[in-house]
Amino acid sequence: MISSETTALVDSTDATTTAVPTTEITSMAESSTEVTAAATSTAAPPFQCPASSALQCCQTVGTPNTPLIGLLLGLLGIVVQDSNTLIGGTCSSITNVGSCTFTPVCCVDNSHGGLAAIGCTRLS
Repeated sequence: MISSETTALVDSTDATTTAVPTTEITSMAESSTEVTAAATSTAAPPFQCPASSALQCCQTVGTPNTPLIGLLLGLLGIVVQDSNTLIGGTCSSITNVGSCTFTPVCCVDNSHGGLAAIGCTRLS
């Protein structure tokens, strides 16, 4: 028989019943509440790109050697000297990384009307 100072806990994996003092359950509940409160109060600040670049959401991201990016650069007449430079294709400015359904990047040269962004850095 379980006294008024204990609570019966049933293990769902093997249907065993264990009597646990009520003070332990209260202590466990208080501990988990404190941890939850601490976790929710430390939200990360929104991401910001360095001052020399802008936050973009690009449908395609690659180097000048990537076939689609290479074609895009060729059609726009853009020559990129460094084959390791990351390029974004079909980009739009965003203010929140979470609102980007494609690839969020920070790009240095965004002067091509959203068709190409040059000197990008992936955020994911």
